[in-house]
Amino acid sequence: MTNTSDPVAVGLISSLAKPGGNVTGLSNLAPDLAGKQLEILKEVNRKVYRIAVIGDPTSPSYESQLNEISLAAKEMSLQVEPIPIRKLTEFQTSFSSVTRWRTEAVIVLLQPSISNLRIQIVCLRIGTTCHR
Repeated sequence: MTNTSDPVAVGLISSLAKPGGNVTGLSNLAPDLAGKQLEILKEVNRKVYRIAVIGDPTSPSYESQLNEISLAAKEMSLQVEPIPIRKLTEFQTSFSSVTRWRTEAVIVLLQPSISNLRIQIVCLRIGTTCHR
């Protein structure tokens, strides 16, 4: 398996401790990273309070990643605004809510469908046009 954030949720393995079967690969599942991402954001900009979280709600890992970020944010008294993007055609409309909500930071979930949009996300956030 490759580029799988939660192989248990996807149904590839029964558990991380005892995957069973004949599956070999890596997972980018790391729930403790959510707290670290938020810590780094606060170190870079102490005024960060509102954070947009961009992700694909149809991805099996969406809920677990969003929950981890939300729990860590709550402990740090930060507000999280989920920005769901199910397909590329929704991207521009969904991203406009980042501006309306006046977020100070954006976290992009580790999902294959969203990874392809990283350059566009950065360009929209800084207010420039990207050519790919």
